[in-house]
Formats: sequence, structure tokens, C-alpha cells
Amino acid sequence: MFLLNFYYNAKSERPFAKMRNLKFIRKKVLITGAGGSIGSEICRQVYALNPAEIILVGHGENSIYLIQNELRNMANKTIQITAEIQEIQDKNGVRRLLEKIKPDFVFHAAAHKHVPLMQNNPHSAVANNIIGTKKCC
Repeated sequence: MFLLNFYYNAKSERPFAKMRNLKFIRKKVLITGAGGSIGSEICRQVYALNPAEIILVGHGENSIYLIQNELRNMANKTIQITAEIQEIQDKNGVRRLLEKIKPDFVFHAAAHKHVPLMQNNPHSAVANNIIGTKKCC
């Protein structure tokens, strides 16, 4: 499994261009935080690279449902789109998911990213961004 802990550079026009150097064809790609703004964009960019399967992981069923439907309605019907509702902070749940799916690549984009909100909610920021990442990786 190749883990990509993703950091988005908002100033870049094509922040995912370097992904083209990776070989995604016929590979399983798991994306945490897939329903979020960054995670869903990673999903779209990975889709264009023709993997065998994209596994959408997130805790919000509505956002995962929306990106799942968006990807399923795109042109390439050979790419399998799988949705998994999973809290990134649940170490045993994440472990079971990774053992079940055995992804070739993991993009970890599940994180709280709005700094002013997190400054007012440091416990949530630490639990999700630090502890969740440690349990995922």
C-alpha cells in the first residue's frame, strides 16, 4: 500500500499534475475524506487516471453519496466506485477496512481544514487531524 498524506496547495492551477507519474491503471485507490472539498477533487483527478476501483471513505453519508453518484455518472463505466462510511478516528474500523479492501494507494484527506473554526474547537482538531491521521497511517 502506498500512502499519500495529501496537502493541497491552493495557489497551484493543477495541484494533482504530479499524480500522473504514478501508475493507477488497474489499481485500487482508497481516498479518506472523499466527501470533502479536497477529497472529492482528489476523487475526480484519480478517476481521470483510470484506476480499477476508487474506494470513497468518509463519515458523512450525504457527502459520500453525492461524490459516489457524480463519479458513477461519468463516462468511464469500467471504474468500480465503492463507498465506505468510516470514522478515521476508529483505529480498529480503519484496520478492518484496509484489510478487507487491500488498496494499492491511499490518499489521506480526512482532516478539518478551516483554521478559525479549529482554533475555537482545538479538541476536535487534535482528535481528527492528529489522532485520526496516526490511526489511519
